[in-house]
Amino acid sequence: MQRLLSERDTAMLKQRKVFGITPALLTVCCLTACGNEPAVQTGNSSIAEETTAVIIETTAVKTETTENTTAAAETVTTSGTAAESTAESMTAATSAFNGEIVGNKLPTPGVHDFTLPADCPYDFDRISFLAKRFYLQQTGRSVQHAEAEKLEGNLLTIHLYDIEEFRPLDYAYYYVDYHDLKGTDEDGNPVELESTAAISDAALNCIDFGDCGGAALYLGQMNDDEDFDPYCIKGALKLPVNAGIAEKYPFLTDIPEENYVSPVGGAKGASELWMIIPRPTGQKTAIRVLNFDPQTGDPLGLVFQSAEDTPFILACNASGKPDCEITFIPEMTGVQQSFKVYLSESTYDPMCTDSKIKILNERRKS
Repeated sequence: MQRLLSERDTAMLKQRKVFGITPALLTVCCLTACGNEPAVQTGNSSIAEETTAVIIETTAVKTETTENTTAAAETVTTSGTAAESTAESMTAATSAFNGEIVGNKLPTPGVHDFTLPADCPYDFDRISFLAKRFYLQQTGRSVQHAEAEKLEGNLLTIHLYDIEEFRPLDYAYYYVDYHDLKGTDEDGNPVELESTAAISDAALNCIDFGDCGGAALYLGQMNDDEDFDPYCIKGALKLPVNAGIAEKYPFLTDIPEENYVSPVGGAKGASELWMIIPRPTGQKTAIRVLNFDPQTGDPLGLVFQSAEDTPFILACNASGKPDCEITFIPEMTGVQQSFKVYLSESTYDPMCTDSKIKILNERRKS
């Protein structure tokens, strides 16, 4: 050697391996770093071979690292291209939504491409309401839309559906005669939109509501030995004081028993019998009856709730004081109308706490 190694280098050489490099190779590297060319003799050719191997291995690692970096860059570029493609697809799908998507025509609620005949007793809004109500009564499920889609002769096609994520979800089709809205569904089951628990609007034409939101008719009081059922109402209609009531309001005896409403614990003797009639408006009007303690005013429970704007019979006020609150909730406006019916303590005349509920019999209690 032409130059002595430093003490630090000598210490390193005493180790068997430093970072996997033999002492001989480390000597060569140190001499090279000092600017001296190592005197590599023929007998030391293994040192040169080992040095070459290290260089080759290092170059291979660098090459592999470069390739991995390039591949990663290509992956990022590919992912970016895929993301751009996905974004373009979403944009195209959104742009394509203009009343039609994936080949399915999206109905437009309330828009019709035909007119109803002059002799049709209903308008589109009423047909929609009756169809949704019938579906609710038959299945227990509500549906967003019921639209009259087409008319062929007397046959009117009504489509019941919801719209979810820009797609129509079909529930049923009704095929009915536009004169009476009777017919079948797509499975051949009978459909009668003016039937079931509902009293038809035509039956209520005998009532002049004026500007009132509903009406009430006092029918008399129950006897202690009577059950609260249709026979009780028919018995009340036979009383002389109610002469002509059955003829004037013929739908009264058609009210189904499920629309007989009584306070918590059931109807009692001396309960007042009332018929409550929401005004038909062409929209769904929910009905709610809350029973409360007539002495304290504390609520006792909800005793009736219906999505139907149909008349019902109420037995109430057994103590002689109002104990039930009736509420009408129109679907479109949501403006509630709450009231109580009772008999005047001084005149025994039928009364109501809301002047916008018409009392159909202004008379004294017998």
